[in-house]
Amino acid sequence: MIESPVVSIRIPALMRVYAKGAEEVTVSGDTVAEALEALGHEDPALLERLMEPEGGLRPYIHIYLRGINILTLGGLDTALSSEDVLTVISMNIEEMAELAASANSARDVGKAAGRAL
Repeated sequence: MIESPVVSIRIPALMRVYAKGAEEVTVSGDTVAEALEALGHEDPALLERLMEPEGGLRPYIHIYLRGINILTLGGLDTALSSEDVLTVISMNIEEMAELAASANSARDVGKAAGRAL
């Protein structure tokens, strides 16, 4: 049996909260769809933010392979090779603002706690 290629998926900074803080996740998959499915087994909350319930990418998610948007290649069926790197870009301004606000609140609480010591 031939093993699927091992690839890396780079996670946007504000989505890392859904990937246990990881900047990059390593998964196996012959296609982008299979790599994302493997990602979903590890980090289901992250996959929910990348994919529509029906299966396609959310409209504000862009995934790049070798600097090329996969939508101009084969979409989710784009074939992968070992050591490929997929870069996820989120253009969801609303969610990015919410996550940034949460991060700022947590940082402010941490600073306040530090002053109280």
